[in-house]
Amino acid sequence: MSPATQTFATFMSWLNTPKGFLYCLAAMALLGVGLGLFSSTMTIAWRELKRFFRAPSSYLILAMFLFYQGMIFFMLVHLLNSPNAEPSPPMRWFFGGVIWFYPIFVFVVAMLTQGLLASEQRSRTIESLMTAPVHEFEVVLGKFIGAMGFFLFMWMWTLVYIFILKSVGHGQKINPGPVLSGYVGTLLICGLGVAFGLLCSSLTRDSKLAGMSTVIGLLLVFIAKLMLVFDVLKTQGDKPGKVMGIVSSDWLFKVLEHTMIINFMDDFSQGIVDSRNVIYLLTGTALCLFVAVRVMQLRKWR
Repeated sequence: MSPATQTFATFMSWLNTPKGFLYCLAAMALLGVGLGLFSSTMTIAWRELKRFFRAPSSYLILAMFLFYQGMIFFMLVHLLNSPNAEPSPPMRWFFGGVIWFYPIFVFVVAMLTQGLLASEQRSRTIESLMTAPVHEFEVVLGKFIGAMGFFLFMWMWTLVYIFILKSVGHGQKINPGPVLSGYVGTLLICGLGVAFGLLCSSLTRDSKLAGMSTVIGLLLVFIAKLMLVFDVLKTQGDKPGKVMGIVSSDWLFKVLEHTMIINFMDDFSQGIVDSRNVIYLLTGTALCLFVAVRVMQLRKWR
């Protein structure tokens, strides 16, 4: 193995750790800030973030989110403290291994993103925004960063659970690796969800329709997960089954198994930051944002 190949392999191994990925993410953020990251983009992001903090509905969403997460955390601690339960870190099941993570994720994404572009188009403020010296991608990226900022603010409150576990753990240490990778996975999956919700919001002027489209689109992933859990696509007998008489169920099963974002959280919750999962989530996020930009450009020249 050549020195260059060995160095690259070492770098990829380091990048596949939660610490390495966060360092890389922080370096990219500092680079973006150093280059200015399109001053118009940051202006729009700051404007959107202030809008979230001023809206009463945002605090209602935050309250429902924290109530749901608090109930899940309480149930996990209660179940894992039962005499028959096997020793297991609660935060591992808080992030992955179960489907509790996904319902609130779908709800929060839909509520936060439904009006990002749809309300602007309905109130005609998007026209004055687009006549300003800004590009479509700056508008889309700014709104994405603003929504992600409030999303991170919501998840920041769940750090309290770690301090609770430390205080009642009677000196037991918490492995920071799985916890850190769990938050990394949450950041990436929330980014994909917000980008998809932003895309749905760009397609219509009706905020409710945009929210419903986001929920339906994200629930399709949840339904596909249930199909895998209950072996709906399992081949019967020796004959390969087909979905709608067209697609081989065996082939579709393999595709869903390798592209199911819910399964990604199982890896992240165990401290595994697989570069394939990271690339898949980042590519999906970039694709949704790119399509949203193209939709905005088509609306501008229509």
